[in-house]
Amino acid sequence: GKFMTIDSYGGGFQVYNVATDAWLASPAQPTTARKEAALVYYDGKVYYYGGDNGGSGTNTWGIYDVGTNSWDETAYNGSPQARKLHCGAAPQSGGGAGKIYFYGGYRADTSNVGHMDVYDISSNTFGTAITGGISAKWHGKLEATNDGYLYQWGGLIGNVTDDPKVWKFNIATSTWSIVN
Repeated sequence: GKFMTIDSYGGGFQVYNVATDAWLASPAQPTTARKEAALVYYDGKVYYYGGDNGGSGTNTWGIYDVGTNSWDETAYNGSPQARKLHCGAAPQSGGGAGKIYFYGGYRADTSNVGHMDVYDISSNTFGTAITGGISAKWHGKLEATNDGYLYQWGGLIGNVTDDPKVWKFNIATSTWSIVN
């Protein structure tokens, strides 16, 4: 297996090969390196969305193909607003497979993003944003499981309040509930 990371301070994309215990040379990113972006892996590709481009959020994309060790930068239909410090997840099978979910973050106007955007990989489009049920947060984490749920934990509400709760999002009903 391989582990991919973006240096959060603009140092670039790096790929670590677990089997050989070595960092691999990866091609330069097609866009300026951005910190505080969301990275999501799905079906052999890493989707790199948003982030801080030097003071504000952006809605630009990059896709890294693990198999070919190459980047593609594509314009997406209906790309949501610019954001940074957001999180993303993509179920690999089961409910929600073939879609990438982006939650929360921080807008360029310094307000928190309080909804989830859903990107459909096969149609190359964003659907209607999912709103409500959870506080607007940034700097949190989102994890996809193959049981039809997404789990969100951590993050800040407003600019100072830590959220200690773990939230569960039901993909089929588009509803949030508290796990603990």
